[in-house]
Amino acid sequence: WLSTSPASSYPNNMVFHILANTNPTLSSVASGNVTGVYNDASTKTRMNGLGSGGFSFRNSSTTPDISGYTSNRSGEAVLGVNTNNRTNIKISFKAGEIGSASPIYAITCQYRIGTSGAYLSLPGASSLWEYRSDNTSSSGSFGPINLPSSCDNKSVVQIRWIYNYVSGATTGLKPQLFVDDISVSSIPSVILSPLPNTCINDPSFLLIDGQPAGGIYSGTGVTGNNFNPSVAGTGIHIITYTYTDGNGFSNFAIAN
Repeated sequence: WLSTSPASSYPNNMVFHILANTNPTLSSVASGNVTGVYNDASTKTRMNGLGSGGFSFRNSSTTPDISGYTSNRSGEAVLGVNTNNRTNIKISFKAGEIGSASPIYAITCQYRIGTSGAYLSLPGASSLWEYRSDNTSSSGSFGPINLPSSCDNKSVVQIRWIYNYVSGATTGLKPQLFVDDISVSSIPSVILSPLPNTCINDPSFLLIDGQPAGGIYSGTGVTGNNFNPSVAGTGIHIITYTYTDGNGFSNFAIAN
């Protein structure tokens, strides 16, 4: 995210928020969008664009030097994704600290389904999805972390990185923490309905039940999109439907 990015602009499919309370915690909610610039060099409340290094948050109890920010109320970055016909949603990112300051703050990744309600913790221990400024390393890589299956096939899933207070003094300068290298991946949801019972002397028929359309059928007695019972022979046969999306990600479903 470039330091020269215009005020009130945000990365694709994202928005930056000011939070509703000072020294925000994981229960904090947004009170509005960040509308300031991203190149302020002060030690006051702000966000900075770091180019290839992502973006950073910093809080201070003193009045910001630039408009578009509110003292001690930065902030969160929210990414919206559409998971319709997608499954196995994975998140990864990098987070860390620039310089050092007290008290202890964290960058915490959370999610929710839809655009309202409380954000939820990601699966696993907090060390898998949270960077704290008392970490002995200046940065860390997190994930890939699987979102719960409840996030599959949704029109909106929101993922946020919240800059939140952990402990220590509540006045003065807070740590500058950054987020970088955000990645969200998934694979297509693939469905194949059970095939009807057929006799060995039945004519071959077209396989049309695989979804999404455009995949490949395979199995004994299958040629192209056709199933030939006489070629398959007696018994139970497994048909596999494999679909590959435009990004090269594949998934499959099977039916008898």
